[in-house]
Amino acid sequence: MVTGVAWDYSDEECRTFNCNACLASKAHALPFARSKSIASQRLGLIHVDLAQMPHVSFGGHRYMLVIVDDHTRKHWCILLARKSDTFPRLRNWILEVERATGDSVKTIRSDNGGEFTLRSFVDFCCSKGIRRELTIPYTPQQNGRVERPNRTIKEGILALAYSAGVDSRLWGEAAMYFVRCKNMTPHAGVSGEIPDARWYGYAPDVSSLRTFGCRAWHCLPSASRSALDPKAMPLIFVGLDDHSKAYRLFNPATRKVLLSRNVLFHESEFPASTQIHASFSPANPLPDVVALRPDQADLPQPLLAVPPPRSPAPRAEQLTPAPDASDQGSPALARNVPDQELPAPFASDQGSAPDQGSPDSALSTPCPSPRLRPSSYDFSALCLAPEFSDDVDDALHSPAPVCYLADAAAALLDTSSVDPAELVAPVRDPPHWRAAMASPQADEWRLAARRLVARRDSQRSGIDFDETFAPVAKFTSIRALLALSAARGYHVHQADIDKAYLHGKLDKPLYMRVPEGIALPGKVLQLHRSLYGLRQAGRIWNDEIDSTLLGLGYVATESDHCVYIKTVGDVHHYIALYVDDLLMIGPSLPEIERTLQGLERCYGVKRLGEAEYVLGIQIRRSSDGSITLSQEQYLKDILARFGMSNAHPVATPMKSDLHLEIEINPAPFADRTRYLQAIGSLMYASTGTRPDLAYAVGYLARFSQSPSEAAWGAVKHAFRYLAGTLSHGLRYSRGDPAPVIGYSDCNWGACVLSSKSTMGYAFLYAGGAISWSSRLQSRVADSTCDAEYLALSHAGKEAIFLRQLFGELGLPSSAPTLVLGDNQGANTLTKNPVFHARTRHIRLREHFVRDMVALGDIAVQYINTADMTADIFTKALARDLFARHRGRLGICPP
Repeated sequence: MVTGVAWDYSDEECRTFNCNACLASKAHALPFARSKSIASQRLGLIHVDLAQMPHVSFGGHRYMLVIVDDHTRKHWCILLARKSDTFPRLRNWILEVERATGDSVKTIRSDNGGEFTLRSFVDFCCSKGIRRELTIPYTPQQNGRVERPNRTIKEGILALAYSAGVDSRLWGEAAMYFVRCKNMTPHAGVSGEIPDARWYGYAPDVSSLRTFGCRAWHCLPSASRSALDPKAMPLIFVGLDDHSKAYRLFNPATRKVLLSRNVLFHESEFPASTQIHASFSPANPLPDVVALRPDQADLPQPLLAVPPPRSPAPRAEQLTPAPDASDQGSPALARNVPDQELPAPFASDQGSAPDQGSPDSALSTPCPSPRLRPSSYDFSALCLAPEFSDDVDDALHSPAPVCYLADAAAALLDTSSVDPAELVAPVRDPPHWRAAMASPQADEWRLAARRLVARRDSQRSGIDFDETFAPVAKFTSIRALLALSAARGYHVHQADIDKAYLHGKLDKPLYMRVPEGIALPGKVLQLHRSLYGLRQAGRIWNDEIDSTLLGLGYVATESDHCVYIKTVGDVHHYIALYVDDLLMIGPSLPEIERTLQGLERCYGVKRLGEAEYVLGIQIRRSSDGSITLSQEQYLKDILARFGMSNAHPVATPMKSDLHLEIEINPAPFADRTRYLQAIGSLMYASTGTRPDLAYAVGYLARFSQSPSEAAWGAVKHAFRYLAGTLSHGLRYSRGDPAPVIGYSDCNWGACVLSSKSTMGYAFLYAGGAISWSSRLQSRVADSTCDAEYLALSHAGKEAIFLRQLFGELGLPSSAPTLVLGDNQGANTLTKNPVFHARTRHIRLREHFVRDMVALGDIAVQYINTADMTADIFTKALARDLFARHRGRLGICPP
């Protein structure tokens, strides 16, 4: 009690007294009473919520849709690639469970997210008579029976990934397996009963459960291995399949999940814990690339993030890292980092960008990285070796790495690429280092470069960059230039621009954290020039080198914007540009030297002398002046990759009686990824220097969706053909060549399933093929004349391109380009609109060849079928005929 004041208020007046100031200053959220109600039957009430994960999973998913049945407390986790997939997947789930149980969904409770308020979703609920219940904004507690499981599932994912040591991009598999296990354990919300037991009406069988991430030996089918091959391969157990009685096994080499029932488990072994790292990036990390308005110039934001140094790891001879994973938000190794404040996010005049599923699409402050167990190397060390690769481990653990990194970092300042800028708050992570490895003429690996690489996954179109397209020289153009060089005895030199992408000037202000090797405490770096990893880097560099070459007197051709020509007197010099590699061709060495000196005034140039390797293609010049292009080393590498180095050679790449389309119930090939890798490897050879592979590769690629054992056998047959023709290449002869000549042919109704025809063409110059094609026609032809006419039109387009290219190279032709066809009716149709009743269905665009003939640009002539070289692109030929046409294409041993 107090004295000095008279208290004359009653207890009732005190209870009912209202003070506006107190209400305004002391108002708080009312407590939520714990709900004890439970739906009386299955599907009477379902709770749904959408959760976004930090980065994209190996399966391409970014979101998980969590569903909880209120009556049984059974959980479902549906993985989504985009938010827009929410309604279709939820609709399918509703239809599926209703059909399976005989019950109907009565009520759906969700938040006010756009995915649950779509008009299509509302209309669907109305049509099904489903009641919708929405929570009040900012009150997730009203849907706690799914909001709390969201947190539980994320914690379960982290626990499984941490205990197994697997890559965080396996979160999708971990989520599915965790939910399956959770549905088989007692739930307090239903008095300790098991959700699956309440849902199905019987106790679940847990005998098939295994320890997540343990070693699993997958038994290989006898049809997919030889007698001396191992009978099983070690994989990683990641769950049980929902649609078949099979285990889900992760293959680190292919980053794919395969299904198998014949599996032996070693549940005490966790192969990933010593091979890969598990690092979960923050749910909403700060963007690594930002563009600033002038009024925001005092708020520099970080551009790059880097994994800290790792302890050395041995590198397998046949294993190299995966392609650059910057697009996928590759997780960094965790380390002990003191918590520091980061710059606060700022608003954009353009408002928030639409959600595109980017790992770093929102501005926020990152959480500290979790402390994880050390590991030696990640999945990148388990991928099959391509000819060119990027290996961070080899870079960081090769001799004297710190010195190299410091030199590369200092080069940024030396080239005026960056300037120090003031920092309003400290930043935590340095940029990302990446090393480029190259395999040149021999099998030995050498370190080609160490580069500072920007993370591109957080860049936003229209804000951080505009255009990204950058051209490169076409294979056809390069072959045409080399054929011209052989015919005229021109010099062919090669040069490489050092640190090419650092020379292009940025058109938008960007900032980066200070990398290792530069001591600038409390500052960031403002980029003035481009940097490897930026989405616009390729285009900026192309604009830069195009401007430089223009200043040196070279002009880009319209036929190929990366082929340049310079006229000196009455002779021409050429440059073919492929990113930062320059192929310099011309009759005068002093002119080539002047060009190199001009480039050296602008950039650091590596002079490589006479060209020997271009894009993995070996260039051999013989004493008679001829030039042979081959991919012998590349072919040896892929044969070794697929265990076919010692295969018995065969005479053709494909059996002439092979018809995979008509197989009845073909046995599926177990490893589709391996099939696709083989097709891709063969395809690169067929587009480079081996047109004799074109038909076989195109035909076998048709079965990529569901390859059979017979299809895989056909692929191995193609490898056996390569084993016997490794040194074969395209040969271009010295001397005054005949004009470009083309061959066009078609195999009517070749595809048994679609009845579409296979067409092909070849264009020869200087004794060898410079352009070729083998493909199915886009529609069914009703006669051989129709099919051959379409093939001539297809070949005519390439003839016009080559005609324009050679014209711009200073070799114009007043005579029409000759295209040979072996069908008299089709040849006649290119000159006159005859056979109207049988050809009036031909599309207008397919009459292209007739217009070109009328203009005098193309001349179509008849050739006997026995001499039709393009026949090699339309069907599998017998041994002798195949060898004859292969020789006419210019393919021969050295």
